Amino acid sequence: MTGISDWPIVVTNRCADACAEAFGLAGREQARAWLHAVVSENGEVTDRLPAPVAGRRSPSGYFVVVEDMLVLPLAADRDGHAQWIATNCIAFPRPHRRDGDTGQADPFRLTGWDLLNQVNVLPHAVERFQQRGGGHPAAERARQELLDMIAPTVRAARRPPAWCSTRPADFYLVAGTGDEFCLPCRPGSGGRAFDVITCIHRAGDLFTLNPTQLAARCQLDPTTLPPDSREARLITAAFHFSGRLSWHKPRWATPHAEAKWWIVFHNRLAAPVAWQPEAEATPLLIFDLADHRPLLIRLLSHLRRS
Repeated sequence: MTGISDWPIVVTNRCADACAEAFGLAGREQARAWLHAVVSENGEVTDRLPAPVAGRRSPSGYFVVVEDMLVLPLAADRDGHAQWIATNCIAFPRPHRRDGDTGQADPFRLTGWDLLNQVNVLPHAVERFQQRGGGHPAAERARQELLDMIAPTVRAARRPPAWCSTRPADFYLVAGTGDEFCLPCRPGSGGRAFDVITCIHRAGDLFTLNPTQLAARCQLDPTTLPPDSREARLITAAFHFSGRLSWHKPRWATPHAEAKWWIVFHNRLAAPVAWQPEAEATPLLIFDLADHRPLLIRLLSHLRRS
């Protein structure tokens, strides 16, 4: 027979909603899944609360505590099943700065890793980076990739960049060429001074376009891809069937020093692109074509067009 500390935990809608709000998650179901993972790894069922959250109450007198992160008040199952019902989610309060206490960092005095060491990147921010910033499918790896990417240029700003119309936040991390990244922040949880709520990239919407929409946002470099060239014709034709913008080049493509991103087509075709954000209508400049189709396919294609 299992003890109460081993009982499964049912996350109620109220608990999941409170978790999503406190930790910047994208809705109830993501919050519920995240809670189950966090509690499974680091949660402890106890009737004694640590000092930062002392005085909280639960229907049963018991809580799940994830140290320095969150508390879940627990209720017993009404039908007598051996399981806990989590009724709420309470984030640990961040440390408050006292007069004369210099332990709490001022984000506006920090840059680079000194600044990033003060922040907790919330799951929703990692998810957005995965969706529109080329982040790895594994969340923890994507989180590290984001930090590594912005560390060389990151700083705190009181206002978002002019291109960004995000909701108000306590302050914003900005990074990259022309402040291409904007990460709104708020007072922290999980033992860090500040939380990164989400991750916004100036070109994020370009990564959601279908082939027709993407083609409309591109221009060919007339110097390297004149309109009557074989490569220009191939690119134009390829957009009729496929085309997606990617942060990463295909494995088979040769690295290109000037490439910001790559447009990847079917049939082992890809185009390195430069990003010109000031050209709002057509910010993607295609300047080459990587053709890795089988030799016979390339030969037949050449013969049909000759």
